[in-house]
Amino acid sequence: MADNTLNFLDDYCERSGLAGFGAEPINTYSNIAFLIAAILLAIRWYNHPRYSVKNSLDIMLLIATIGAISVGSGLWHAYATRTYLLADVIPIAIFMNAFLLVYMIRVLQLKPLLALVLWIIFQAVTITSEVFLPASTLNGTIMYVPAYCSLLLLLWASKQQRITTYHYMLWATLLWSLSLVARTIDLEVCMHIQIGTHFLWHILNACVLYFLTLAIIKSR
Repeated sequence: MADNTLNFLDDYCERSGLAGFGAEPINTYSNIAFLIAAILLAIRWYNHPRYSVKNSLDIMLLIATIGAISVGSGLWHAYATRTYLLADVIPIAIFMNAFLLVYMIRVLQLKPLLALVLWIIFQAVTITSEVFLPASTLNGTIMYVPAYCSLLLLLWASKQQRITTYHYMLWATLLWSLSLVARTIDLEVCMHIQIGTHFLWHILNACVLYFLTLAIIKSR
């Protein structure tokens, strides 16, 4: 909910109506987990036998985007203004869309045209859900439901093709299930847990993005 007088958005339990920098310290600094994930992935990819500059553009985009999520989400929770909200959601959207295309083409080895058609279907479903479902549904988690369903489909396809990195996708799916719960119940548990549970969304999601990207790096 917006407070135009104080010019900040009070969306999370930890802020609890407080304006200004530092009102969400745990939500802010828990975003360091994304930076750690990005650094570890960069090291693993650089040391991988298949590493080459030519073969790295898509993977480095994913890794760089994870780093951008760390910065953008940190700024959003530090200041809670509409400007920094964009810094939060844009890197997340870039990662989701880039990962979907890269995984379908590089790992599942779908033809680029088919991957593009499936990606367009994902966009249509996402836009439809945003138009017809209130943004506040499930405490805002509703925006991630199309991406979560897409991950389940990728997990199923990986299982069918016996992808060697299927177990990474499985870990990512399980952890994201938990993180979605943590994001959804943040305001509901506020009376009992003063810091809320949104910081768990950051930590668990950092692990999710780590395993998702590792599934691409380690795929044969």
